[in-house]
Amino acid sequence: MKNSFISLLSIFVSVLFLNVGAAQEYKVVKNTSLETHISITGVFKQNDYQNIISSLGALKSTSPKHRRFLYLDSPGGDYFVGIALADTVRNMGFTTIVRNQCNSACVFVFMAGRHYNQGVKHIGSSYKVSRIVYRGATIGIHRISSNKNLSTQVAQAIIGNAVRSFNESDFRDSILIEKLLMTDSNDLYILSEEDMIRNNISIK
Repeated sequence: MKNSFISLLSIFVSVLFLNVGAAQEYKVVKNTSLETHISITGVFKQNDYQNIISSLGALKSTSPKHRRFLYLDSPGGDYFVGIALADTVRNMGFTTIVRNQCNSACVFVFMAGRHYNQGVKHIGSSYKVSRIVYRGATIGIHRISSNKNLSTQVAQAIIGNAVRSFNESDFRDSILIEKLLMTDSNDLYILSEEDMIRNNISIK
């Protein structure tokens, strides 16, 4: 049993820190007392995300009528950046929107989309999942990859953190979790319209 688990870890974390492509770009599209619109494009990279998280944090509002929208267009990138951004987006309450692509690490951020009914998160606050995909856009998943030799303990922690992020985003689809585990890191499983509907993703 232990050997089987270790094999699964080696499959799941096979080849994670792919920083090829254009740098991540953060842009405030619109910011008023009622709405905030943000766009994040490009590859998720370690040297970009701290500034992005700080900028998002500076946009906090206590108004229950305030809505936040995050437009994502990314092929993916660093797994840890995706997890960190997902936590921030989930805690602040952003509706996540994809018009072109959101693949790999970007999917953690997209699935974190939610709207708090009172506008902001607090103890006991209620919310609804809020994520939107435009027709023709792609949401693609695959197993996490790393160019480093990771110990079983580290690999297990990475898997645990990924599962935690998805659970906290109300994403517990066993079919897609299997796709996440088994799809080669050089390939993508593109979510079908049926996948999206099953996971409360609105299609426009």
